[in-house]
Amino acid sequence: MPTRFSRKRLGRSRARRYVQGPVLGYTEDGLPIVPVTIRRHARGNLLRLAACPFCGRQHEHGGSQNRSDSTEGHRVSHCVVRAAEDRGYVLCIVGEEK
Repeated sequence: MPTRFSRKRLGRSRARRYVQGPVLGYTEDGLPIVPVTIRRHARGNLLRLAACPFCGRQHEHGGSQNRSDSTEGHRVSHCVVRAAEDRGYVLCIVGEEK
């Protein structure tokens, strides 16, 4: 009978399946510029990063409640396990979701 210590822990190997996301360029400080899509809501904007340049997973960032504000700029990544070189990234809106 397996004990709780012999069971496989879910999620440990999943991080290896992801591929690092696209980078449009780098800032003068060396931060990656990543493409995001924006989804506009009555309560604010939602910025969706298809694939993180550090962990490869999808991240979402909240935006300004001002609908005319583009909400681009520096953000901290939402990686579960942060890489040593992870200082965040700069968002660049490339499309809009319906």
